[in-house]
Amino acid sequence: VNSKIHDIFKGWSLQPLDPDGRVKIWVYGVSGGAFLIMIFLVFTSYLVCKKPKPHQSTPPQQKPLTLAYDGDLDM
Repeated sequence: VNSKIHDIFKGWSLQPLDPDGRVKIWVYGVSGGAFLIMIFLVFTSYLVCKKPKPHQSTPPQQKPLTLAYDGDLDM
């Protein structure tokens, strides 16, 4: 059964299987790293693509502008 699996990976320069047919430890590391990168990409795309929240705060109320009349005729 394992001979078919070994035949598939025979031409590869990186051998993911031991001679006894077990998966080498670096394959688990690469798989875990790829999984973490995928989670990071999904989280990052969520943050980039989500809609921004509308501002709930009300702007400060403005006072009406009062003009002082000093009695000049040019006004």
